[in-house]
Amino acid sequence: AELMLRSALKLFRALSADRYEAETLGTLGLLMAAQDRFSEAFDYMLRAEEIYSRIKDSENGCFILSQKAMILLRQNKIKEAAALARRAAAGHQTPGGQALAAEVLARTELAGGKWRSAAQKAVDAAGKYFSEHNFAAGFESLYLAAEANFRQRDFNEAETILRGIIRKVPYHQSCFHIADAYTLLG
Repeated sequence: AELMLRSALKLFRALSADRYEAETLGTLGLLMAAQDRFSEAFDYMLRAEEIYSRIKDSENGCFILSQKAMILLRQNKIKEAAALARRAAAGHQTPGGQALAAEVLARTELAGGKWRSAAQKAVDAAGKYFSEHNFAAGFESLYLAAEANFRQRDFNEAETILRGIIRKVPYHQSCFHIADAYTLLG
């Protein structure tokens, strides 16, 4: 994947296709983060941010902020992640972007032990994802809400959410693993 992305990056640079170059840099950043190569991930993300800023594409710049926040969460840097997620949330203009920012904020709240707030933000994210027909992300956000409710010992609400997920998943194309819902329900 890295080889293919680097090849694509060279092509987009040669074509002066800034938006695609930035998108590829962001994807390389995510790939580096998946491999725990965090320094390289942030280097790619910074380069993507610079391009989005130069071409005045604030929406995609905010996506990079949300992605950087998720990487910071993987590094257990909760406060830094929350600060970036709030910046992204303030800047997103599209429902998909707002959903991602709400999900990242929910994850920072969950990591910080603020379960009620995490559950509310996760439900908000799910609603926005579903409005965009992004069922996989919507179900993941609902699962996050159920997990937050479970942690705050609101077992009835967690169960209600999980049973709702189990009922709805079969009717939507999604890569959500329903076994996760069954596991937490158990």
